[in-house]
Amino acid sequence: MESFLATRLTHDFGRGKTSAIINVGTATLAALIGVGGLGEPIISGLNLNDYNTILQGAIPAALLALLVQFFFDGLDRIFVPKGLRLKQ
Repeated sequence: MESFLATRLTHDFGRGKTSAIINVGTATLAALIGVGGLGEPIISGLNLNDYNTILQGAIPAALLALLVQFFFDGLDRIFVPKGLRLKQ
């Protein structure tokens, strides 16, 4: 039973991590349909051919994606048993 719960926990963390990263990407792409979001400066910079404006949107979006990734990596280290972790 303990092995099943540990395996299930590992699987659920993987799904949560993937879902969180997809949500960051969706928040960036929301500007394409006029909703705003993190991608608004990126789209505006592309339309104006202004690299500084593009970077004002791209850098925070990339940092947010990395922050979410590191957060879930930390949760993996805390909650997933050492024997079930993938070799890196």
